[in-house]
Amino acid sequence: MFTVTILIVPFTFLWSLSIGRLKRFKKLSFTYLRGNTTQLHGLFFLFLSAGFFVEVFPYTIWFDYMNSLFVFTYTEGVLIVFYLLVAVCIFSLALVGFHPLISIALISPFLTEAIAHHPYGMSILLIGVGMGTVMIGPFNVTPTILAMQLQANPYSIIRRNLVFASCYFLFIVIIATLFSYWLR
Repeated sequence: MFTVTILIVPFTFLWSLSIGRLKRFKKLSFTYLRGNTTQLHGLFFLFLSAGFFVEVFPYTIWFDYMNSLFVFTYTEGVLIVFYLLVAVCIFSLALVGFHPLISIALISPFLTEAIAHHPYGMSILLIGVGMGTVMIGPFNVTPTILAMQLQANPYSIIRRNLVFASCYFLFIVIIATLFSYWLR
């Protein structure tokens, strides 16, 4: 998460340079920075609490339960069941408001062996499932903006998206599994 946050500024700078909009980028960046700096104090506490949660989680009993479940599923089960477990975990955490990067940070200690043995499949799985949470996360911008445009309740939009998101997650799990077996 830290890397993504740090890389956004140089990437957008280089992008504006490559499309010939550097002057506009500088003007808008400084305008937004000057106008929004005083409103960022809430984000500080959000990131502080998320970081604290991720750091403290390994010292809880729930970490041990989840570790046992992930290890058992990976060593004794079929790979597609393990991928389903990972997808369901990220999907469930998204439904209660966790950003996919926080979810992946929480479950990453359980995934080290799987990532070592199936790097392509795990990459597809984590990226695909992380992207898929955009349409079902209650605090994501996408359902909120869509609800504003349709003058509807954001939760009704999320409820409508659940079937599609579930099918999408299943599709991603199947593709990740095929990549894992195909690129062994």
